[in-house]
Amino acid sequence: MSDTQREIHNALIAMNAKVDTIDGKVTLLARSLSDPIETQLAELIPKKPLIAQIYLVLDGKRTQRDIVAELGKYGIRVHEATVSRHITQEMVKRGLVDLVDARGSKVYGENRQMNTILNLTTNMRKWLERAGETVPLPAPKPRRKKA
Repeated sequence: MSDTQREIHNALIAMNAKVDTIDGKVTLLARSLSDPIETQLAELIPKKPLIAQIYLVLDGKRTQRDIVAELGKYGIRVHEATVSRHITQEMVKRGLVDLVDARGSKVYGENRQMNTILNLTTNMRKWLERAGETVPLPAPKPRRKKA
């Protein structure tokens, strides 16, 4: 390994350690504030059900156009610009989703820490049901092949 490669490698290790530290602090903070965050979301979803509906069809692979098509399967008619606005102005801002791929069409996925801390998938469904809104079904889980 050349000196330049070693320097780059060491810099990447240091950056990764800093990111892990930041991630740990954010998780700790989110856990300590989980009740107020959950309360805010429980009040927001009946007013803006599309946030939860989008969240439930995010899989870290679908583009915004794909999300529009998936929501359409459930009778939820929405424009791509509206999906984009909800994702960037509501969901990213609240830390619910992360940008997974920015090459070409943007792809977003759930923020796993927030989902775990706030039990978002279950709660989004519950809040939509309570509000009488359409709840997108979960994606089918792949079946294991019998040996």
